[in-house]
Amino acid sequence: MLYGLVRLSPLILLIFLGGCIQSSHDIAVDLPIELPKLEGIFVRSGTNDVVVIKPMRTGYLMQWGEGEPNFLRLFKVPEYSGYVAQLYDFSLDSSNNKTPKFLYFFAQSSDDGFSFSIATVDFGRLPANLKARVNVSASGNYMEPKDSGQTLEIIREAAKLGLTPPIEYRRANSPPG
Repeated sequence: MLYGLVRLSPLILLIFLGGCIQSSHDIAVDLPIELPKLEGIFVRSGTNDVVVIKPMRTGYLMQWGEGEPNFLRLFKVPEYSGYVAQLYDFSLDSSNNKTPKFLYFFAQSSDDGFSFSIATVDFGRLPANLKARVNVSASGNYMEPKDSGQTLEIIREAAKLGLTPPIEYRRANSPPG
């Protein structure tokens, strides 16, 4: 597992800093994939961090800087106004980790198509009933359902909690606002 985590792209490491949900369960078997218009080159506000998003037939290819691309899909749950974002890191498919891992976090896209933001779970606000159903990483940066079949339920519960302040990305060469 550590081998796979060391190989993660900087985007995933950024998400881990805020707290995400990791699971071997693919919620695409539970929910339809959403395909809002989200394409282009985006820059994290106040930095040089660049994310390139390209649409694909069943999701998006997302690349952070010079890192390896990751497959991104978006889903809707009634508990959250934005999207549940699922990130699949291809490097986790090595022979050292035969079970695929999906990372889940929350995303909002702007109506003007010029920006999106990501937010993750505030682990300090996990209620006892949810804490009992997940394992929080030793670093406290992600949680994983004890029963991967409960991934969607845990995502839905987490969506009701306080999320970390969002990290905003604006389309390159778009007006501020």
